[in-house]
Amino acid sequence: MWGPAVARAAADVALTGKSGVTDTAALGLDRFDEAGRSRLATDPIALPFPEQAPEHALTEEGTERN
Repeated sequence: MWGPAVARAAADVALTGKSGVTDTAALGLDRFDEAGRSRLATDPIALPFPEQAPEHALTEEGTERN
């Protein structure tokens, strides 16, 4: 279970600015560019979001929703 470790690391960083659970040095706000994109690569398993979304919502059949 990684949930408790994430909560512990977040609490440590919020209270002390660092964590003994993991190295959080690369997770500062300086990792974002002017457009708000992180320089860190995403994990495709943890974040399986499409790179582009369709302009219009689709029905389950794949046709455009009005």
